[in-house]
Amino acid sequence: MAAAVALGAEAIQIGTRFVACAESPVHTHYKQAIVDAQATGTLMLNTKSTPCIRALKTDFSRALHEAGVMGTETFQDIQDVYFGGNINAAPALAGQSAGLIHEVHSASQIVQVTVAQFHAITARLGAMAAGANFS
Repeated sequence: MAAAVALGAEAIQIGTRFVACAESPVHTHYKQAIVDAQATGTLMLNTKSTPCIRALKTDFSRALHEAGVMGTETFQDIQDVYFGGNINAAPALAGQSAGLIHEVHSASQIVQVTVAQFHAITARLGAMAAGANFS
């Protein structure tokens, strides 16, 4: 969040983090797939058309990635991903930061940690700037 704000953002988008939170109604298999994702655990899909979307690397999404295009039928079984836990039924949507999520936490914990980290980083940067000490 601090990096985004430093670059001029007024907000951050952390939807994938909240999909994998304790209160999220999605199936535990989907949450676990996000937790298990590596830093390179997502793919851009529909790159030869629009809109492009990002999804977890699964057998289903790898085939779509290689094709470069997808039709609306791609999403006909999306509810089975979210609520049935079959992450190969449709694209298991997830942001690029999925690889940074290592545990399922409550929404409250996610907000508290995100804000605390933001304050710690910006305080450190402010102290460095005030002392002209960037080492």
